[in-house]
Amino acid sequence: MNSFTRWWEVTRRELFSGLRRPAYWVLFAILLLMAWGWSEGAVTISSGDSTVGGERSHVTSVFAQSMIQCIVVMGIGAWFLAIAAGLVVIRDLELQVTEVFHSTRLTPREYVWGKFAGAVGVFFVIWILYLCMGAFFNHVVAAGEDTRHIGPFILANYLSPTVLFGLPQILLFAGVPFFLGTWTRRPIVVFFFPILVLLVTLTFLTTWSPDWLPPDVNRALMLVDPSGFRWLNETFLKVDRGVEFYNTAVLRPDAGFLLSRVAFGLIGLAAVGGAAMSYSARLRRGASESRLLRSFVRAMKPFARVPGRRRARVTEAAEPSSADATLRDLDMATEPLGFWRAARVIGREEVRELVRRPGMYLFVPLILYQSVFATFIAIGPFNSPLLLTSGAVAVRQLNTLSLLVCFLLLFYTVESLHKERSRRLAEIFNASPIGTGSILLGKTIGNSMVAGLILALGVVASWGVIVWHQLFEGSPVGFDIVPFVVTWGGVLAPTFIFWTALVTALFAFFRNRYAVYGLGFALIIYTVYRMDFDDSFGWVLNWMAWNAVQWSDMGAFSLQGTELFLNRVLYLSLVPLLVALAVKWFGRQDRDATRLVHRMRPKPLLIGVLRLIPWAVPAIVLALVLFFGGRAGRE
Repeated sequence: MNSFTRWWEVTRRELFSGLRRPAYWVLFAILLLMAWGWSEGAVTISSGDSTVGGERSHVTSVFAQSMIQCIVVMGIGAWFLAIAAGLVVIRDLELQVTEVFHSTRLTPREYVWGKFAGAVGVFFVIWILYLCMGAFFNHVVAAGEDTRHIGPFILANYLSPTVLFGLPQILLFAGVPFFLGTWTRRPIVVFFFPILVLLVTLTFLTTWSPDWLPPDVNRALMLVDPSGFRWLNETFLKVDRGVEFYNTAVLRPDAGFLLSRVAFGLIGLAAVGGAAMSYSARLRRGASESRLLRSFVRAMKPFARVPGRRRARVTEAAEPSSADATLRDLDMATEPLGFWRAARVIGREEVRELVRRPGMYLFVPLILYQSVFATFIAIGPFNSPLLLTSGAVAVRQLNTLSLLVCFLLLFYTVESLHKERSRRLAEIFNASPIGTGSILLGKTIGNSMVAGLILALGVVASWGVIVWHQLFEGSPVGFDIVPFVVTWGGVLAPTFIFWTALVTALFAFFRNRYAVYGLGFALIIYTVYRMDFDDSFGWVLNWMAWNAVQWSDMGAFSLQGTELFLNRVLYLSLVPLLVALAVKWFGRQDRDATRLVHRMRPKPLLIGVLRLIPWAVPAIVLALVLFFGGRAGRE
């Protein structure tokens, strides 16, 4: 067996293994629903007189497909590529199969490149299926009179955007997380890169374009945009060229843009090469962590000590015990920890873990920078400056904080619940005399400290921005803490509580980090998409309170205060139900197929449902009130 054959065997096995994981089919379901929505005309290029009965721009044109594909890969594909590529080596280490691999003639480079190729291959399979189903919806399913947005089938209109906009992003968002996962072997760090790039791209590179921006700077921003959307928008879409142009013209990239796309792809491949070098070096040293991470952990140890922790005191003057003493004479006794004490101990250890993790020192500054920076550079209509009151600053950061902290809570909650299994301590931990409720509560309290820390630092950073404007830019308003308490405490806190309870219940049910990641990403993406484009069930389904708060210093929540209050109470009322399900599903033993079959019988199922109905009644009543009240309107 030669080198290519060994590499291909690793690639093939990783490819077929990935296709059996639920996260990728969750991605396919998301893409399938989006393709169906776009075939109905949900996304088109606004041009000409299409809104008054004229010819409409085609969703099947190369420009529309380019716009769709560059956004989909950036906004959705980046997360699933991080799961597929960034966690692949970490998973093999947890399963202890790398020793078996390297007892053969398989070299570290063949292993690393094979794993990367297999992980990327899974995404390519899903992406090709998405393109096929999109073409099927557009040219076969779409029929009737209202199909003016559907043009003729041209294969190049689907494939050329994939090559120009999709392929460089796929290599970038797979290669760099693959390097981070192989180098650090910390799952949390893997997601730092997609979050960083997504924030910079979606909130700055693709949206910030004031009229006074010099053309050279604008051109540079086009070339450093990984999605390619800024170049597409500034070159072809920003100035209307007419429906006929968008429907029939050919997309011709310039030399500079082509070089930038090639550079992004090469960065991803270079990251894989770096991962192969790091993996080979660590295999030779026999170390489990890189030297940089070991130095970081040693440096953080003094800060990870929790004040008030009891320590055993050893006195040198203690007299030696009698040689005839027995264990009975020592009068030792043990007793199980109570519910609250056990939860406090577990929560304290989770906080210590958070302090020692590099992710805390990467994500928290990044989220704060993004939320504060977006507020600092905000401009009003006609490029006019905004008056930054405390209420306006708090509300402008709501969507950003809700989205990013929910992502962060998803990462930390899943990895916290999976921690004992990954460290091969699950059997010992699950056999300890600690209640399941105490375990889940302690882990939840520890992970919630992340959200609390971000909100507290966000208030401090917002205070600095407002005071700066007041002292140096002549702003007539000062800082007020009340709007932050009302909006962040009353709107964001219920979101984080509900989301943590939901993620915990999902992990308890599936017991699979990849399934929970896939469903979590899908739920966040679906919520944001639906609230932006289709809010027919807005208040009932808007658990993130996305675009739900409108602030006025003359009367906070004066427009939709009742609906917002009922929405927050609705999702808080779901928390007891989710907690009950999580405690019921959180298995501390391996699943027994026979026992599962017995539980699926009609009588046990009916009894279980009847026991849970009282927990669900308040949420059902509130959802009905919100739904019918919203349809009836204010009058």
